[in-house]
Amino acid sequence: MKANIFLALNKNGLVKATKGRSSLARSEIGIMLSLEVPDSAFISPFISASLKVPAHAVEVPEIAVDVVPFVKQNG
Repeated sequence: MKANIFLALNKNGLVKATKGRSSLARSEIGIMLSLEVPDSAFISPFISASLKVPAHAVEVPEIAVDVVPFVKQNG
């Protein structure tokens, strides 16, 4: 079984998990998690896994901003 799961997290932990992208609150981050689970795993009712995201894997988007002067004209 292969699946992509979208996780929404805040500093307190998991907020939600969805099959597709969803909106995030300002205090949340999104993580797309690709899972691949062998069919034999569905025999046991419980599976344990751990995922650690290293700091260097975090990508902060760079936003380009153009500042345009605003001049109010009378008349």
